Amino acid sequence: MFAPTPASGLVRVPANGGRPEPATQLDFANGERTHRWPEVLPGGDQVLFTIARAGSASFKEAEIVVASLETGQRRTVLRYGSSARYVTDGPPRLHARRVADGGMLTRLTLDGDHFAPIWSRDGGRLTYSSNRHGPCQIVSQALDESATTLLVGGEHDLVPGSWSPDGEQLLFTEYNPNSGAGIWVCSPSSGTAPRPLLHSRGNAFAPACSPDGRWFAYASDESGQLEVYVAAFAEAAGRVQISVDGGSEPVWSRDGRRLYFRNHSGLFATEVADANSPRGSKPDCVAEGPFQAGTMTGLPNYDVAGDGRLLLYLPERGDRAT
Repeated sequence: MFAPTPASGLVRVPANGGRPEPATQLDFANGERTHRWPEVLPGGDQVLFTIARAGSASFKEAEIVVASLETGQRRTVLRYGSSARYVTDGPPRLHARRVADGGMLTRLTLDGDHFAPIWSRDGGRLTYSSNRHGPCQIVSQALDESATTLLVGGEHDLVPGSWSPDGEQLLFTEYNPNSGAGIWVCSPSSGTAPRPLLHSRGNAFAPACSPDGRWFAYASDESGQLEVYVAAFAEAAGRVQISVDGGSEPVWSRDGRRLYFRNHSGLFATEVADANSPRGSKPDCVAEGPFQAGTMTGLPNYDVAGDGRLLLYLPERGDRAT
């Protein structure tokens, strides 16, 4: 039993090989966007898995369900949880997540679900995904205003990834339940229609434009596992694989000389010395976790400051950012 893509139901295949068959179906009309982390329960006729819905900021907002593999009937075991595992003994434990902030907090959004915020290049606006009017659309909002501006919408969930250096083009991911995740680009101020930039054999998401606008990094599972790639921004040409043995959540340094990405519990970086080529050096581990992973949309849950310092979240060391 496994999840073939980030935007699908579960499928099952005989242990000795064969053709995969659907095991669960997404209730798309009810907001379901992914089924993950299945575990077949003793007896073999029920499966325990995680459901995440449109607008979820992370899998902490998902729910854990049990479904019959014969009838499809479901029962919710726990709301606000994910990655459940069946055990035969041991006391249950509940961990509370705490966030500390030393500054003044101001709420920017109210009604609906809003997630995946990214800064505009001038720092005056936030671009984020909102399901206020149905499928998740991409909107923009000034920090001192309550009104939002629709940048791009459609029939499927859209998640912003990165602005180009001139602030004119927006890279984003479309999560299509039929074809999987793909990377698109739009120019909101030009009035032209968005266009697909990259559709791989698998799922491609989390696009990050380089500071000079020549390249973009992204994550894809086309090889069978998540890896980080870099391609030319204009036409997605000259693709180069950056990560080795897994990688996701790419982030550029402010000067464009380094590309960071996450691989399991480590944060890695590769040096991009040649401005005419996206090829980088052998990735080096620059910080060892475990760090809290990014959201279900694949967006990074860390950032790199202008002076090169890393902002990481270490939930297993006091539940504080460091």
